[in-house]
Amino acid sequence: MTIYEYSDMLPEQILEKVLKIKLDSPDPDFETEKFEFSPKQIAEKMGICVDDKTADFEAIANGIEGTASYDKDTETFKIWVDPFLPKKRQKFILAHEIGHVVWDILPALQDKEEVKEYKEHGGTLSFRYDGNYNDQINEQERFANDFAGRLLMPQIILRRKLQQVIKEKGKKASVVIPEMVKLFKVSEQAMIARLKSLDILKSKS
Repeated sequence: MTIYEYSDMLPEQILEKVLKIKLDSPDPDFETEKFEFSPKQIAEKMGICVDDKTADFEAIANGIEGTASYDKDTETFKIWVDPFLPKKRQKFILAHEIGHVVWDILPALQDKEEVKEYKEHGGTLSFRYDGNYNDQINEQERFANDFAGRLLMPQIILRRKLQQVIKEKGKKASVVIPEMVKLFKVSEQAMIARLKSLDILKSKS
């Protein structure tokens, strides 16, 4: 399939199509260790160029951790991630930027008015992420964060693994969360945010 067919697709659908798996598979051998949800692998299979090596010091100086863009001259989709970030942070940022490609850039390219606007402004349609997690993040950034959480920690697998961890280790959050972080190879911050989004972990009032 072409990259344009991923436009507006849910992250769970992308995982199944790109990795050729069924998230709700009853197969007991389906483990996160065997199916690491690698955003770099997913992006490249979708047809997105990933640059996690180039040190863009201007972007870094401005607090930019990642960008997603489309260049009309080369007709290429590209994601850049700050190579100096911790690996788990890079992983989240890359998944976040895939969200911008799928939910922002691809739909925009199918909108004639938006296509006309970005062509008149240099021909590069892009989104940038500055790592801001507070309540002032705009709607597109919140959606991209949600996309990243769902891509890296799909609900059905997360809940299945959580039940296993609780059965083996008990319900204490200080024990369960590090185990889940280890299984999904994400940061503690990303795991906590995902558990809260699913109302598994309650936010402190």
